[in-house]
Amino acid sequence: AAADDAGRRRAWMLSDAQDHDETLAGHKLEGIFDLWKGFRSRCNDLWLNEIQNDDLMQAHEDLKEVISRCRGRINRGGNHVAVVGPCHEEVLAALQKCKAASQLIPAEPAPSIAARQAAAAAAGGAPATGR
Repeated sequence: AAADDAGRRRAWMLSDAQDHDETLAGHKLEGIFDLWKGFRSRCNDLWLNEIQNDDLMQAHEDLKEVISRCRGRINRGGNHVAVVGPCHEEVLAALQKCKAASQLIPAEPAPSIAARQAAAAAAGGAPATGR
């Protein structure tokens, strides 16, 4: 149920970002597919660095399956945010499982430059440049 709720929230965020257009045009779908391809590649790279890690292999297989299933749904006419949003949440959850299965990456990612700058601005300090 929680994944469904997150998917619905993601769908409405997509709709809002498009001035309440509830379908995604081809070029926007290709952008999402490219993003997912990058996620799959990142998980594959993790697995190749830990080839003996069976949990990571399974997480990689699960991510590929989720992406394939979602691409199929979307390509069969599911370009509505009500389909894309929940699919994107499924892909993100599968990517998180891949990251969690890796023994080489830290459990908590290092904050991005943008996050450090936002934190510095909120604290009233000088923005961090990340260098």
